[in-house]
Amino acid sequence: MKTLVPLLLLLLLAGCNTTSSGPTVSHASTPGPQATVTGDAAGEVTDFIGGEIHCRIQSIDGDTVNVTTALKPGPHTVIAELTSQGEQYVAVIQVGIPEARPYRIRAHRRDDAVTITLVEGGDKLIATSTAPLAPQMKFNVFVKQK
Repeated sequence: MKTLVPLLLLLLLAGCNTTSSGPTVSHASTPGPQATVTGDAAGEVTDFIGGEIHCRIQSIDGDTVNVTTALKPGPHTVIAELTSQGEQYVAVIQVGIPEARPYRIRAHRRDDAVTITLVEGGDKLIATSTAPLAPQMKFNVFVKQK
């Protein structure tokens, strides 16, 4: 019974997933500066080094997204699918986008924990959060790095 609840949640989240290459979703209701957020593309073949794991964004603020999403700076809820060594996990990420710039969400696994990192320009660390490894993980707070 313990494993049934996380499995049902995963199926519920994955059930709405499509692999369409449709248009990018924009979360801005008015024109203005927008940030872009990316994860890893579905089916992307990447040689992940060390504990880095595949992180594919499924939705932002309840809207299904493609690879890149434009949105206003501020707080957002991101649902991502993390894949490591054939295992799949769901990450619920509360993230604050600081400015209208391009960002990428990355995941890294170390022992029994996963760290989600928001980076700018490919490698500039902006914020990070860690949670214990579980079928569904919640990342509540990003810590601003200086």
